[in-house]
Amino acid sequence: MTAHWIRFRQNPIVLCRKVDDEVIVALPYTISMHGLEGPAGTIWQLLGSPVSLPELVSSLANTYGVDANEIEGDVKRTLDDLMGRHLVEEIVGIDG
Repeated sequence: MTAHWIRFRQNPIVLCRKVDDEVIVALPYTISMHGLEGPAGTIWQLLGSPVSLPELVSSLANTYGVDANEIEGDVKRTLDDLMGRHLVEEIVGIDG
């Protein structure tokens, strides 16, 4: 049986710097910078290596001591926002 999987990771060309409790990210050759704090900053750190949406949700739920079902929508919206800004990329693979 062949299974498709989807993972997400930081776009490797993104420039980032941690400043206190905030992660500042930007695409090269643009003037836009984005500050990621709290859970968004944690999501960014987790995206340092390929991770699935369920893995992100589970990790954040454990980190912040909340129910995964309660935060799944927020995590998805944050991920969609980061992808829309081209800061995160989707990786699709096939197992089997």
